[in-house]
Amino acid sequence: MTEPDAADVLHATVEVDYGQWNLFDPEAVQDAVAGRIGEPYSDAELWEQRCASSGWGAIVYTLKQYGTTEVMVRSVSSPPALDAGADHVAECSVIARSGRLAVSGWESSTIAGVLRVPDEALRLRIGWFGLTRELETDDEAHERFAIDVFPGPAGPVEVLRWWPTWIPPVHESTTEHGLRRFTGPRAEQARTTLEWIPLLFWPPYPEMPDGAVTSLWRDAGDGSRWAHGPGMGGHQVLRELTLDESRDLEAQGFESVRTYAIDAEGRIWTSDVMPLERVPCLNLVPRWQFEMVTGMTGGLVGVNVVDLPPGWGRLVRRPREGGGGPVEIAAIDDADDGFYQRWRDDQPAPTS
Repeated sequence: MTEPDAADVLHATVEVDYGQWNLFDPEAVQDAVAGRIGEPYSDAELWEQRCASSGWGAIVYTLKQYGTTEVMVRSVSSPPALDAGADHVAECSVIARSGRLAVSGWESSTIAGVLRVPDEALRLRIGWFGLTRELETDDEAHERFAIDVFPGPAGPVEVLRWWPTWIPPVHESTTEHGLRRFTGPRAEQARTTLEWIPLLFWPPYPEMPDGAVTSLWRDAGDGSRWAHGPGMGGHQVLRELTLDESRDLEAQGFESVRTYAIDAEGRIWTSDVMPLERVPCLNLVPRWQFEMVTGMTGGLVGVNVVDLPPGWGRLVRRPREGGGGPVEIAAIDDADDGFYQRWRDDQPAPTS
């Protein structure tokens, strides 16, 4: 763990995972499940603003997905002037009742450094540096962070300077047909009032002018149909559909079922909820598991049992613990130290 350089400054290297790292009161995190920062904020808000606070901790999103990032945290008595070199600047609030603020990667159990801070409501002014340079050079090493910590009343996240690439789309607009379109947090909020249409979509996803479609929804009140999915910049888009658009997209969806295919020897293979047309391989499941699942009733996912279609003749065995990688085999020996898959005849067997 990195120690502070001085009483009010900490330099640390954090291990970014899943595009994020954390700032938090290290005593408050001890009782959290798996050491994760709490999430009373919405995913869409976090994605749009690039940071969010749970009250005792903050999560920060990065441009890179994985790797190390340099972080400088400084405790100051009042808000400083905006750093002209920062690409993106946002503020959020935390309360570190222990008088300590920790820095970590995605897993807050691995602390990179701790800084003494006032034990009162604090504002964190987070500056993202090197983002433009990172895109220009395709070198993630340019991204770094500087955080000023100072006393201030608790409040929502405020973006003080937008990096152009991260400027969010308008939250409410209309489609080319004059129908409603919501993005970001507004899309997430509006979707809670709708009913899911039980159809599943898998890559390659259907495309609309404003993004991909990953699910369909309906309004029980007015009968309107909606498409939801990621749009430009990864922001959520919820788009009201015309009748023709709705019919076309529903025709491209797959039934919400868990598929089991039985081979000539009576063994049972599953693609889970992925349709056979899209899944790369089938997993062998024990009969007791099959009988347990098929005996269940209700829920949003049904069960579909079929004969194994032709074209799934490649057998692969994977060891459960160690013992090397997958191996293509001629027959199944039913040993319990490995599990089995069927791959399509026209695809190469996996190597990892």
